Amino acid sequence: MTVSLRPYQIEAIDSIFKDWASGIDRLLLMAATGTGKTVIFLSTIDRILQEQPDARIVVIAHRRELIYQPIRRAEAMYPHLALKMGVVMASRRDCSAQIIIATVQSLVSGNCQRVKEIVQFGDIDYLICDESHRLVASTYLKVLEAMGGPKMLGCTATPKRTDNVGLGTVLKKLSYRYSIQQAIREGALVPFNALGFTLPFEAQAQDLEPGEEGEPEDQSLGQLLSADNILEIVFEKWSELAANRKTIGFTASVAQAHATAAYFCSRGIKAEAIDGTTPTDQRAAILGRYERGEIQTLWNCYLLVEGYDDPATNCIVRVAPTGSDLTFIQEIGRGLRTHPGKDDCLIIDFAPKNARDFMSVGDVLEGSPLDKKEKKAVEKAEKQGMLYGFRVMRESIGDIDPAEIQMKVLDYMKAHALAWVSDGVYTVTTLDRDNTLVLVIPDTERLAKAESLRRMTGLTPGQEALARYLGMYRLYLVTIGGVLERGEFPDLTSAQRAADGIGADYEDAQLASKKKDWRKEPATERQENMLRRLGAYEAGLTKGAAAQRITLILGVSKVKPVEVQREREAARNVQRVLITPAPHQSLDTYLE
Repeated sequence: MTVSLRPYQIEAIDSIFKDWASGIDRLLLMAATGTGKTVIFLSTIDRILQEQPDARIVVIAHRRELIYQPIRRAEAMYPHLALKMGVVMASRRDCSAQIIIATVQSLVSGNCQRVKEIVQFGDIDYLICDESHRLVASTYLKVLEAMGGPKMLGCTATPKRTDNVGLGTVLKKLSYRYSIQQAIREGALVPFNALGFTLPFEAQAQDLEPGEEGEPEDQSLGQLLSADNILEIVFEKWSELAANRKTIGFTASVAQAHATAAYFCSRGIKAEAIDGTTPTDQRAAILGRYERGEIQTLWNCYLLVEGYDDPATNCIVRVAPTGSDLTFIQEIGRGLRTHPGKDDCLIIDFAPKNARDFMSVGDVLEGSPLDKKEKKAVEKAEKQGMLYGFRVMRESIGDIDPAEIQMKVLDYMKAHALAWVSDGVYTVTTLDRDNTLVLVIPDTERLAKAESLRRMTGLTPGQEALARYLGMYRLYLVTIGGVLERGEFPDLTSAQRAADGIGADYEDAQLASKKKDWRKEPATERQENMLRRLGAYEAGLTKGAAAQRITLILGVSKVKPVEVQREREAARNVQRVLITPAPHQSLDTYLE
């Protein structure tokens, strides 16, 4: 059977053998999650046995899933290797096999007794360590010492560790590196957008190594993150951004995973949770239902960080702050594999205010530091307590500024018939020649100031009223006769539903529908002249784009004075409650 390898996989294998031939016995392979580390090391084993038919090879992993994964892959791709494989784990003691797949826990037990049994059938010539960022742990070091001096290959998605201990103490050379950035650029992984939302409380992020069953969970944080208001935030944002996406969610505790799954089910979304105590057959059944699409969201506490992949997954939700770059990278890697019909992956991250900076592009891209502009954007977003994001496409990498993210949040409106356009603050659609809808989103900067003041000194009733106003989605109908208020809404979903209801009362589908062919035609001379008068002309616009631009500018020009007036009224209400600065000062003064 001929196995077809990707070019980078061939390059990796050639580099490994070249380094071994030069006398460097302990090598590191760094390949992004989803790019086929298992295939690379199986192909390496195949080549070893072609050159040295009697060589004995041990593959070490730390979890049951990572033990059976290479065996299943070998059965499918290298059946001649599968026939030579044995397992050393728990009650399995295939110590005489030529290729042994073993857990480090089994090998280290009883003063490395299993290693001694393996060596009785012949020396170990090659050692391959999966997820080799663990190699400097005491258990691994004891096993390495017991094995003598085999040639080594460590495989990992990232060499970073939470304890900052370098792998250079065990491995001597990075033989080949294939980063997330390079994999996306070459089409081996899908592009992704990552959006972060700051949850309204503080909590310490844990520094946990990923993937070990029974590892410490943060039960108190999980309890906080299971509160109804937090679950509502998570569900509403997921509904707005990822309602049609297949989702794996990570939580801070097992109880939180089950609570989140239950909440999603109560809102009509098929969801289940899985944890380290889930019986093996039940776990397999749950994973099977997820892979077949019978459930849409699958929740877990650190269990699916390693050793599990469903390539169709195109959304990762994190409701578990972590101080570990490694954990973060491994988790988002669950959604980056390519799959037919899959264009990208969406990462939605929820973190308490003082948790690690989720948007460390340098962490995710393994050494690509943020430039000054991006760092300032991150700092500004953090100070405002608002969401922040970054985008990794095949051709570029960069941050998403707050206004652009607000537009991203509004993207789901594209699923509806009305042709919305947004500048990040005002979102506008034409109903007919005389009527326009304008939606104003919450003012996140002022809300952040209000929250800061609330934490430091508390807010007066008047300030609380103003903060509530600023936090609402406000809908206006602009007519020939003026601007009519059409309601304040606590979330985008309810505002959008109200807009749909108003839009249904208007009959001019020719103007309102975004699907009409006229929108693709070149802009008219009249449209271009209007855009010049408005200072917004751009060559090459279509009729649809020109109409939307004009609608946005005119709609905002009508609604903005009303918004200013309402803010002044709110400010006067604050003045009646407080002894305040002079009236000519800006509204922001009251929230500083």
